[in-house]
Amino acid sequence: MLRDTFSRPALLFNALVLTALATGLALALNTIPQQVLRLGANDPQIAMAGDLVARLEQGIAPAEAVPAGSIDLSRSLTPFLIAYDDQGRPLASQAQLNGKTPAPPSGVFANVRQHGEARISWQPRRDVRIAAVIQRVNGPQPGFVLAGRNMREVESREALVGQLAGLTWIGMMAVILVGTAAFGWYTRPKTA
Repeated sequence: MLRDTFSRPALLFNALVLTALATGLALALNTIPQQVLRLGANDPQIAMAGDLVARLEQGIAPAEAVPAGSIDLSRSLTPFLIAYDDQGRPLASQAQLNGKTPAPPSGVFANVRQHGEARISWQPRRDVRIAAVIQRVNGPQPGFVLAGRNMREVESREALVGQLAGLTWIGMMAVILVGTAAFGWYTRPKTA
């Protein structure tokens, strides 16, 4: 029965078109929410970085402008702030990783120096990914501000979205297979 169904070019063509549409839809169901989740991971950091830049440009010392506290980047989901000098050396920080204040690669600072801001996914250690917003500090004491937070929860939500999109694709493939087979069986040429 299936051999007869899928040997008919029109049915096979329709099944392939439906498969392509279902695959495109499943990819969109994965990609769009993943991008929304990732871009939304920067929301608190955008405000935090802008506020800290404003305070530093008013002349407030980094040690006073950066709130007190020590946040372990490998464990905490709390957003954090770091102030760097113009060479990218930390001046004040809430963030600690392996007992030190981490710094993104120097190329990031060069990019921010040129463009004023960068929004990046930063991986200071293999098991730690940070959604970071880095902004330029202008004025008498130029430098940089980094606001970030651990992406662990965002990444687990992205994985869930991927699983749901994959299950949706499998379901659509099953419907296409069963529907094509059933349509082929009902429209098969009648033999006498």
